[in-house]
Amino acid sequence: MLFSLDGFGPRLSPRERDRKRKALTDRPRPQSVTSGENDRYVPTAVKRAVWERDQGRCTWPMGDGEMCGSTHRLEFDRDLEVALGGKPTIENIRLLCKSHNLMKAEQHLGRTLMAKFRKDRPTERDTS
Repeated sequence: MLFSLDGFGPRLSPRERDRKRKALTDRPRPQSVTSGENDRYVPTAVKRAVWERDQGRCTWPMGDGEMCGSTHRLEFDRDLEVALGGKPTIENIRLLCKSHNLMKAEQHLGRTLMAKFRKDRPTERDTS
C-alpha cells in the first residue's frame, strides 16, 4: 500500500483500486445481502456475487444471440431501475459496459429524460 503525499490516508495502487471497485477481496466482511433503507446503495456482497456470476463481462445480449462480453468500463446495472421500484438484489443487478448501460436507460426511461443527465453530448447517436 502506498501513502499519499498530502498525508491524508493511503493511496491505492492501480491493482488495489481495481479490486476495490469490483468489490473483490480475499477476506470479505460479514454483511447482509439486503440493502436496508437506501435502495440506491448496492451492498458489496451483492456486487461481489454479480461480478462472479457475470464473470467480469458485459451481459448485454447482442443480435446474434451472444453476449457483448466487454470488460471495459463496466457498471453495475439494475434490470429494473430504482425509479421504477428496482431493488439492489443479485437477481436484479447485472454488469453492463457503459455504452450498453446508456442504451438500456434510453430504452427504458426515454432519450429525452436521459439527455438531461448528459453533459455536452449529442442526443442522437448510432447504437447499431
